[in-house]
Amino acid sequence: MEIYKPKVILYTSSNIKNCPWCSKAKRWLQANQLEWTEIDVHTDSVAKESLLAVTKKATYPQLKVAGYYVIGFKEAILNKLLLTLRKEHKNEQNS
Repeated sequence: MEIYKPKVILYTSSNIKNCPWCSKAKRWLQANQLEWTEIDVHTDSVAKESLLAVTKKATYPQLKVAGYYVIGFKEAILNKLLLTLRKEHKNEQNS
C-alpha cells in the first residue's frame, strides 16, 4: 500500500535571512517524503494577509498540513499530526 502524503503548504518569508526553522521544516518534509508548495509571504501580500486572518500569527515558518495549521517548526506536533492523518487514511481505505 502506498504511504499517504497529505497536501502541505509551507509559508516562509524571504525577509528572514537563513531562517534555521524554515530549513528544519524543509528537512522534516523531505525526511517524511512529503511534497509541498512553498509560499513566500514577503513577496505574496495576499497570502500573507490570508494566513494572518486565519492563524493570527506573523511568525515563520507556518505549515498547513491537510488543512491543519502548525505555527513554527514543532517537530513533535508535526510527527503526531502526520501519524494521525496516515492512520485515518488507512482506516478509510480499509472500510
